[in-house]
Amino acid sequence: AGAEYQRAALISALQTLFPECAIYDRSDVAVRKKEGMELTHGPVTGELPPALLPIEEHGMKLLVDIQGGHKTGYYLDQRDSRLATRQYVADKRVLNCFSYTGGFAVSALMGGCAQVVSVDTSQEALDVAKQNVELNKLDLSKAEFVSDDVFKLLRKYRDQGEKFDVIVMDPPKFVENKSQLMGACRGYKGINMLALQLLYPCG
Repeated sequence: AGAEYQRAALISALQTLFPECAIYDRSDVAVRKKEGMELTHGPVTGELPPALLPIEEHGMKLLVDIQGGHKTGYYLDQRDSRLATRQYVADKRVLNCFSYTGGFAVSALMGGCAQVVSVDTSQEALDVAKQNVELNKLDLSKAEFVSDDVFKLLRKYRDQGEKFDVIVMDPPKFVENKSQLMGACRGYKGINMLALQLLYPCG
């Protein structure tokens, strides 16, 4: 709620610093309801952005769904992690769990991986991930996109004896409130234990 009080000042500052840019509001997370605030979603100033807005990050070109994507459409907090991935993946087989629109997949391909398998429950997100690989003119034959539940797929891979050199694991939150904390801890532990079983020695 604290940021809401600064809303007008933030909008004014952005307009001053970036007068030619549009501002799009994504104050539509459920936690706002718990704090008695309305959910707002839409343009504040400027033109409506395209359905997929092109951005650049560490040499990657990426398409971002500002209007309908998760949160603000892209997980900017992981930008340095995506860059760091490149130094570990040359000629390696990579599993990209909860891949969303494929930022880690694109970075892995730019790092020279042998293969990257991206897994997400959203086929729509995977379709954008494929577009992002193509947008960067990377080898699409090295990229596989799997629409499935990550927990189920990891168990399937374990039973099939699949192995990977590098596994990217950035799961969504498993908890909405404090009463769910223990269950969330079990979930995080379980999925990481599954992933460890799929790693090659020294992976």
